[in-house]
Amino acid sequence: FATASDQAVEIWSPSRSAPLQRHVGIWGSTDTVQVVRYNPAEPNILGSCSADRGVGLWDLRSGTPLRKTILNMRSNALEWNP
Repeated sequence: FATASDQAVEIWSPSRSAPLQRHVGIWGSTDTVQVVRYNPAEPNILGSCSADRGVGLWDLRSGTPLRKTILNMRSNALEWNP
């Protein structure tokens, strides 16, 4: 599962007490990450929304961010189109 918090996206396993992956301050942003969602068709892709109006994509296989775009308006939800 994934969690969003101040400046971070964390990937967890229920069997561990520490995150498997932790991404902090990626793309030079210090704003809060508000939402994370797994892609239902591609479970290794994660999307996130942050307070700086950014929407980011993450590839969990490589543990790296793919791309971030800044929207004109702030987002507080993220849904995938099946």
